[in-house]
Amino acid sequence: MNYYIGKITSWLKDGSSHTADILTILGMAGIGKTSLAKYVFGLHCREFERSSFIGDISKKCVEQFNGLLELQRQICGDISKTRSIQVHDVSFYTSQIENALARKKVILVLDGVDSLDHLEALLGKRSFHPGSKIIITTKDVSLVSNYVQLSNPIVQPKHTMILLKGLAEWEDNIERLKEETDSRITK
Repeated sequence: MNYYIGKITSWLKDGSSHTADILTILGMAGIGKTSLAKYVFGLHCREFERSSFIGDISKKCVEQFNGLLELQRQICGDISKTRSIQVHDVSFYTSQIENALARKKVILVLDGVDSLDHLEALLGKRSFHPGSKIIITTKDVSLVSNYVQLSNPIVQPKHTMILLKGLAEWEDNIERLKEETDSRITK
């Protein structure tokens, strides 16, 4: 995990102030995408004007009545720090989020996204404030790429992907270490 923490920290510190950046953390269920995103968010959230971590998005949208609206309200509260009247309209909150994201340098983590509609409702399609960082965890490799293509064509965010590997990666490393150890013992 230290490798990934270092890689994401480096990405966060890449101070490109002309655009916003989106990082997609990909991997199968249970591999540690959420834990990694939460850890890195905790390390760096104070370096931004505003921050928000929204976890378990797909599950909340499916299992809770008005789940998407509640997530939008949470983002609005976190990044705009203002309380607005309660409205029951997804497009209203999308507009509020777009306006807030355009005005402040933020770090926003959207965890467990599996729908382009959810991504559009939680981020909108307008430009983000330069220097903002958006981290999205998902199992769907094409989801964020499709979102970036649909976003503002004039100022598209820079998109990076990290694929978390599972046991096969560790098994390969263990096998290599065994071979190195065996070769040292036989010398």
